[in-house]
Amino acid sequence: MNMNKPDVKIIDVCDAPKLIPIVAHWHHAEWAHLNPGQALPARIKKMSAYLKVSTNAQGTDSFTPKLFVALNGEALPVGTAALDLHDMDNQPMLSPWLASVFVLPEYRQQGIATALVKYAVKVAVDEMGIKRMHLFTPNHRPFYERLGWVHSQRLSYYGEPVDLMYYQ
Repeated sequence: MNMNKPDVKIIDVCDAPKLIPIVAHWHHAEWAHLNPGQALPARIKKMSAYLKVSTNAQGTDSFTPKLFVALNGEALPVGTAALDLHDMDNQPMLSPWLASVFVLPEYRQQGIATALVKYAVKVAVDEMGIKRMHLFTPNHRPFYERLGWVHSQRLSYYGEPVDLMYYQ
């Protein structure tokens, strides 16, 4: 597989809503400890917000969350990235966020996460007009720095040390 152009197609989950339960299961398994009290059914319900289409005209202060899914050559989901209004409940003044960047373990180190992040940033900047966005990561700071993200601080989130970063 080419490291610069992985063999994946990135889609908006609105185009494949049947993937939400699958993706919700991945996210729950990976990050339940950062969302205490949120059971899998609640996560599935919350992720349904990605299916809502904004009815506001472009250029307003509205924000429509987006979830992107990477599909492999056999059209199977292998990874995700999201654009959310909020991601850390202890950082309510920061918005919007790149969130839920995840690739199935057997598909890692193939450039898929890079493709997902670049795709999400391009949509955020070019289509949504976002000037600055944030993310937090427990252990992938160097990865995001290579993609142009800037570290702003290290802090604790639900007892886990995380790096807060931004892109502009």
